[in-house]
Amino acid sequence: MLIARDLAAPKDLLTVSSHWPPLYPILIASSGAAFGDLLLGVKTLHCILFAINITLFYCLASDNFRHNDIWALGTALLLCMTPGIFSLHYMAWSESPFIAFSLLHILFLQSWLKTQKSHLLILSALAISLALLTRYAGLAFIGATCLLMLSRPVTYRRRILNTLIFGLIAVLPLSIYLASRSLFADSASAPRTLVVHLIEPERAMNTLRVVYNWLSPPFMPNLASIAFVVLGFGTIAYSMISHNSKVAGNPTRLFVFISIFYIIFLFFSISFFDFYTPIDNRILAPIYPLILAAFAYSIRLRPRQLHNSLGLASFALLLITSLLGAASVLSTTSGLSQTGSGYLSKDFRGQDILPKLARTKSQKIYSNSPETIDFYLDRTAKSLPATFNPVSNQTNTDWQASYQQLFSEVREGEAILVYFNGFSWRGYFPPLSYLEDEAALPVSQRGESGTIFGTKPDSDSNDPD
Repeated sequence: MLIARDLAAPKDLLTVSSHWPPLYPILIASSGAAFGDLLLGVKTLHCILFAINITLFYCLASDNFRHNDIWALGTALLLCMTPGIFSLHYMAWSESPFIAFSLLHILFLQSWLKTQKSHLLILSALAISLALLTRYAGLAFIGATCLLMLSRPVTYRRRILNTLIFGLIAVLPLSIYLASRSLFADSASAPRTLVVHLIEPERAMNTLRVVYNWLSPPFMPNLASIAFVVLGFGTIAYSMISHNSKVAGNPTRLFVFISIFYIIFLFFSISFFDFYTPIDNRILAPIYPLILAAFAYSIRLRPRQLHNSLGLASFALLLITSLLGAASVLSTTSGLSQTGSGYLSKDFRGQDILPKLARTKSQKIYSNSPETIDFYLDRTAKSLPATFNPVSNQTNTDWQASYQQLFSEVREGEAILVYFNGFSWRGYFPPLSYLEDEAALPVSQRGESGTIFGTKPDSDSNDPD
């Protein structure tokens, strides 16, 4: 939102960090301009995106509306009542538009696999190019699609040509953006650098926990959750094994293949590019609609001898899971509507050191959350030096020297250091105890929400202005 707020002209986007792709800030800024208020704009944008994502999912799961729409309706209901997916759309996060563009890509891809019409291939590539401009994880969908195209039962020339057309269109917009940055940014660099830091088994295993939590709402008994998970994935496995068509011709296999490829891509990205990426609901959310769509298609292919029993059992579990999830969603909606969430929550806005910080007029501010100071006080703050790079997991060899310089500025009254307790989880910064005990910095203000280090407490608090 800070990037979107500062977008006064299109060229401004070329000077910000390329750590995040540019499309989501553009969407926020455009919504803010349309509604005259950035916060109202982003709220409205995400309401619209939630409706779009449920609609696109229904189109994906309904098998082109030909038959058995009860399963598309059931899984669509489950999707919108899954607490993790609902809360994802409640936050100003880029996953919401990313899911929309990736679902649109798969819809066009499915149609192309059936008809081989060139314009559908181009539309599929354009949709995933928008996803890539929203999150770099779009590369996973591009990679999976290229492998599918190379495995098609057509001539080698046609396989390579289709793959090249799709791949070039998909990556061209982002490539143009990254290349253009070198003309405007003083120190344009690649969004990620290659550093080996293999993912830990514990973090990789979080994938199973996240998937289980999707299908296990808070009020559902463990036994029922286990039954639903076993039924769902057992049905998907049966569908994949019992039908001999290739991945491209079997929607269930298509969705499962893309999901597995996405997970492998995440593991690869963490191991070689972005060590700090967590395996959680947010990062895995794009594959949840694919899992539900695979379940919907698998139910349609259930064995005839289990036609009634499996159909009724699966629909009953879908309905029960959705209704139990609805209780959590309604409770969350009520609570968040009253107190807000994240940076805009009542507790966050009520931090007692914010008004104290507003009274200081130090020209140089260091903080473990500079974005908070920028967002609430519209003042520029510098980030504390990181003891290690959270992306590469490499130690910052000169961090101690950097802090000695920073401490000197604080002691001499040239700067203040603002430590927010709510961001103590940022382990790449020293803990509060290091600043208080080892560095023995002078305390200007202390509150329940944090500490302001400096030599001039409330120096301007009596200023008539």
